[in-house]
Amino acid sequence: DRAGAVTYFWRGAEDKLPVDQLEAALSSMLRGLELADPSHYQAEQLVEWLDKVSRTVSQVRKAAGLREALAPLLREVDARGDPRQKARAHISVATALGSINLFEEAYKTLEPAAVDLVSDPDLARESLKAEIQLAARQGVFSRALKAGERLEEMGDIQDADALLMLALARAMSGEGETALELLGRVEALGEPTDALDAVVRLKHRTLIHFQQRRYEEAARRAGVPLSTKVPFNDIPALDAAVTDRVAAVVLEPVQGMQGARECSVE
Repeated sequence: DRAGAVTYFWRGAEDKLPVDQLEAALSSMLRGLELADPSHYQAEQLVEWLDKVSRTVSQVRKAAGLREALAPLLREVDARGDPRQKARAHISVATALGSINLFEEAYKTLEPAAVDLVSDPDLARESLKAEIQLAARQGVFSRALKAGERLEEMGDIQDADALLMLALARAMSGEGETALELLGRVEALGEPTDALDAVVRLKHRTLIHFQQRRYEEAARRAGVPLSTKVPFNDIPALDAAVTDRVAAVVLEPVQGMQGARECSVE
């Protein structure tokens, strides 16, 4: 019973998502898609599947056979779906492909749902968010910023992921203070939704400080101080400071700024 197997795998995925078993959930989703005959399902169901796969792979960032698994569903939605369903499907698949660095295919997939081709404002925003994410991940920050400017023209951005990507793009373009302001807007939207969201926010803030050459602040944000000073000739303090997180120890055995100071033999 293929339909029953499809349901089994998708239910398994749904059970794994709330407990952050993302890789296992994604694997179960893709197995369900492999068994499914897209022609036997409503277009809306296919779009919902594509959206869930896209959101999950965006966090996992790897998925063997993803392109082949999504292609039949996208073709079926293109054949039977309404304009809104088609646009949503193309945005989801483009985002998913971009998450595993298939950027050329991602941009091509996004073209039918480009912001100038969709009339629904909400879909236009989702299209721009997808373009921001693709461009920022690819490192084409000028394209990400251009899409971000168009998104801002449509109203205040209330999407944390889009703001994070724009913050990174601003930082990499030399606009560190603007990047930090964008991070402030992310924080104003509310607390992180989960541990992964908190880590992503911390990572972006660290990268932005690093890009501004604020190395001590970047290291502090990452929870890894660049250096720790130990009092001169204090062997117990040195023993306590050298842990498995220390990469190197720099010693100055004879200090002579204000007269020579010798350390002990130990």
